[in-house]
Amino acid sequence: MRNNGERQSGLIAIDIALLAALQLRVEQALSTTTDPTTRSLLTAYLQKVTTAQGELKRYQNDVSKMLRVEFTPPAPERTEMIAEMIAEMIGEVGEKSTHLNQEISHAADRRGEDWYSDAISRLLDMLRDLDELKAHLHELLGGSLTRTERAMLETLLRQIAEMQEAIARDLKTTASSAQLAAEMQRQETLAREKPLGSYSHLSWGVWGSEAMPGKPIYQNSHWIAGSLTPAAAIPVTGTASYNGQVVGQLNEAGALTTVTGTSSLTVLFDNRGLSGSFDNMKRANGTAWTSATVNATWGAGTNQISGTVNAANGMSGAVNASFFGPAANHVGGSWSLSGGGNQASGVFCRR
Repeated sequence: MRNNGERQSGLIAIDIALLAALQLRVEQALSTTTDPTTRSLLTAYLQKVTTAQGELKRYQNDVSKMLRVEFTPPAPERTEMIAEMIAEMIGEVGEKSTHLNQEISHAADRRGEDWYSDAISRLLDMLRDLDELKAHLHELLGGSLTRTERAMLETLLRQIAEMQEAIARDLKTTASSAQLAAEMQRQETLAREKPLGSYSHLSWGVWGSEAMPGKPIYQNSHWIAGSLTPAAAIPVTGTASYNGQVVGQLNEAGALTTVTGTSSLTVLFDNRGLSGSFDNMKRANGTAWTSATVNATWGAGTNQISGTVNAANGMSGAVNASFFGPAANHVGGSWSLSGGGNQASGVFCRR
């Protein structure tokens, strides 16, 4: 019973870490948001996350005490608590998404395009939040679970994937509106200067905004969306090479600039592994920036690739990607790097 209790304590620690990451994300959003309605929503969301953290920590302490007397609380109790907590978090993210989409639909009546870009940026943040949530749920699935726990987590993963697809569709649909003529023009300019290329089953873009007094500035925030390969259609044997481009935004000592480069990946479907590199990455002025190595994996029966990025200049970070097209025709996703007080993030496409 001690081993089972220790496993539960470890799983709770993962949940607490997840909530801490979500708390940081919400606090960052609050620090850059001035819209009263959005601030009210985010504040309520933050309170729920903080409350859930406290409940989990108390439960973890209870488990530790029980371990000393060789007693473990029944798994269904933990399952119910975790299910309610995660379902509530997903519900809050859904409410946040609905609110922002309603506001976006009225963007034409607003004069500040920077507000519009702020909303888009937070929608993209939600996609990243959901990626983090999925990664932690996959970690839980890799442990020793009851049938009820496993079924619950698999259901949650499907719900998260559906939410991500809905947000991606909203972003793609909104991008064609007349109110975004200026943003689309900037996107087309970037595509001409540093193209990521044309792909049959995925698209990419960049959002930008003009600075206005008292408002945050979002410059060239990149996104990628497309037709995901069904998990069952991803090959299970063989090797494939994907060559393409990488683009992103670098914050270097407070100065923002676009960075671009080439990318080369090799996928070993037998091992569900992906490795390769981002090469010849340069700043917008043509000066060399860095190169980076990429290593990632995906789980059986999933199309969610995650791993690490390590740059030659000492920066490190994460990569999240998926296969696109009916038969894993393309691979694309997002990347991020940080180190030495600098940050960078962007997208990549390969075929």
